[in-house]
Amino acid sequence: MLWLVATAAFMQMLDTTIVNTALPSMAVSLGESPLRMQAVVASYALAVAMLIPASGWLADRFGTRRVFVAAVVLFSAGSLACALSRGLMQLVASRVLQALGLWKRKAPNAFRFTGTCVTLFLLVYYSLWAIVIGYRFR
Repeated sequence: MLWLVATAAFMQMLDTTIVNTALPSMAVSLGESPLRMQAVVASYALAVAMLIPASGWLADRFGTRRVFVAAVVLFSAGSLACALSRGLMQLVASRVLQALGLWKRKAPNAFRFTGTCVTLFLLVYYSLWAIVIGYRFR
């Protein structure tokens, strides 16, 4: 089962790397300013930060395995929606859908194994990261 979790984590890291690297090319394809494309990155980080606290409750209520499978499906659906996006707002909405899959995958383990402190750390980390990125590209 560890290989499955590792593969899911790899999917998320690869996705983040690709999006950050491809932002200028995506801006040209969508006819947007590269500075406006930072909304794609910031919306993802903010959605993850806002939804992390609910994930422990979901894992307790529905089971870690079910939540994990649902998260992988949501993340994959969000990835497909990103690929089919025709404009900036569609792309931002697709990234939020991806974030729904990410927070469900990350946080149940944080709640079950290391307690609420890790979850609070993730919440603060993603919130600060989004603020810094938003301020930097304003």
